[in-house]
Amino acid sequence: MGPGSQVVDNRQTHIHHASAEVAWPLEIGAVPALASAFQPRSALRERVDEVRAQGAGAVLTQVLSGGGGVGKSQLAAAYASEALHDGTDLVLWAPAVEVQQVVTLYAQAALLAAAPGATGEDPEGDARALLGWLATTYRR
Repeated sequence: MGPGSQVVDNRQTHIHHASAEVAWPLEIGAVPALASAFQPRSALRERVDEVRAQGAGAVLTQVLSGGGGVGKSQLAAAYASEALHDGTDLVLWAPAVEVQQVVTLYAQAALLAAAPGATGEDPEGDARALLGWLATTYRR
């Protein structure tokens, strides 16, 4: 303690951080542009759309599999672009080359969407906070 020093008792002080207002819609990650020779693969889209329609409001996971260069990413990008155009609140594009890339983008999304429990200090915890929020939010 020296001249001009103060002692402050913060035991009774409560600090509330005001959460920033979320600017919807959110686009996290860069959705790739469609190739000039993009093929919409109508039969495959019809099958995917049929399965999605069965969800009736539930979020369904779609897995596209196949060899390299057959158009999986382009089909996913087409859906993502349509979702953005249709006003979907959150579109997240995560290249899944490495697990850490997905965790990092999920953690960023948790912070941007103000998901409860997201702190910015623990990416895996924030990613889990996003998944918990996605399971209960009214956002689409």
